[in-house]
Amino acid sequence: MSNLIRTIFLIALPFIFYFVSTRWGVRVAALTLLAGAGGNLILQGLQDRVLKTYAVLTALVVLVLNLLAFIFHNDLFARFIPLALGMHFFVMFFRSQFQEVTLIERIASLQKALSPEERRYCRNLNRIWVLVVFGILLLVLWAALFASLGTWTLVTGGLTYAIIGVLFVMEYIIRKWKFGDYGSGMLDRFLKRTLHPLQLRISSQPGSSASMKPSKENEHPPI
Repeated sequence: MSNLIRTIFLIALPFIFYFVSTRWGVRVAALTLLAGAGGNLILQGLQDRVLKTYAVLTALVVLVLNLLAFIFHNDLFARFIPLALGMHFFVMFFRSQFQEVTLIERIASLQKALSPEERRYCRNLNRIWVLVVFGILLLVLWAALFASLGTWTLVTGGLTYAIIGVLFVMEYIIRKWKFGDYGSGMLDRFLKRTLHPLQLRISSQPGSSASMKPSKENEHPPI
């Protein structure tokens, strides 16, 4: 439950700051987010006993930057919160790209041992995430420095999540096409009815490569 609360708080953070600051000022907005971050940290500690590194880092970033926004009466510090949190994701993806096991592969391997082809897929996907997160950081930096508060709210609270959502959807479809790991859920059943016949038609065409043939159902784990 604490993870869900923290996620909702982080997603809603730009909208909360915009709504409160436009009505009662930057300091009231900063105090509101300070209270939210502090309560989030306490709930996480009481429930999980041992705070995870990322949970602590997230809470501290929100606390420190909002405290600076309150002290200096400047919303620029609060605008840097999504940028600081995004930097953490970028560093994790970027560093793992030069390691033997990427972050994506580490997550995927929690399901099952991966084949060499799946490992290559994970590394390529990790590289894509590095580029996408870097592009999002540039967009968020521009919004923090040059855009109005309303535009910053739409960028950090809407556009960035839309970009991430589109990437998730595209990757999910490509993964199903490539590995054929269709589950029993409604979406997987729909994709199986849609993609599987298309794969069969393509693989039956003269000159089509063997790699285009659909994989056995459920042969590979989700990535």
